[in-house]
Amino acid sequence: MTVTDTAGRTATCTSTVTVQDVTAPEVFCVGGFGIFTESEDFEGSTIPTGWTTVIESGSADWTFGSGDMPIGGDFPSNAAIFDDDAAGSGAPNLVRLLSPAYDLTDASNVQLSFDYALQEFIGNGTLEAEVYDGSAWQQVLFVEVDTDPINTGDIDVSAYVNAAFQVRFTYDDEDSWAWGAGIDNFLLTYEAASGGGLDVFLDANGVASISPNDLVTSVNEACGYTITAG
Repeated sequence: MTVTDTAGRTATCTSTVTVQDVTAPEVFCVGGFGIFTESEDFEGSTIPTGWTTVIESGSADWTFGSGDMPIGGDFPSNAAIFDDDAAGSGAPNLVRLLSPAYDLTDASNVQLSFDYALQEFIGNGTLEAEVYDGSAWQQVLFVEVDTDPINTGDIDVSAYVNAAFQVRFTYDDEDSWAWGAGIDNFLLTYEAASGGGLDVFLDANGVASISPNDLVTSVNEACGYTITAG
């Protein structure tokens, strides 16, 4: 390292830096268990593919392409926003934002997180998050106070896994003129079987050779690695 002052005088010193790899690799095998994610950041100017909205009351809908809340703190990037202020006074608004359906059959350790904001007016307006358990909607978040964009952290929804798991966000202005709500950075993570096994064909002697590499679907490792069979 060299340090130079404004008069051009310099001084140097030498340091030794030892880089250590202390993180074990993570391996995913054919037919084994894997970690999967479903995410949506709402960065586009239209509703993302697979997502839907339902207008239960009023005529206004969720909007996309901006992170600006009607009042209060804004999202740092684009988000799904319902602007109740722009919907006008006098019209009741109850709108839903639904994720695609995910087949979580036999999945485990299912964690849901998202950023949300609610800006009410004189005590009116609510934001609710629910998950579909295969027969009914189950509430996992309910907000009825002013909240600038905040992350839920991981919400464990493992108890609700099924073949048609879905997440639904509902904004209700409670028949008043309120400000609005927003959702961003949707993330669903879970562990599940990673698919079928490996087809092996025997030769005329009833023998087959299998490379260990053929049994691995992916490896998370920052450095180089080798794969061996024991």
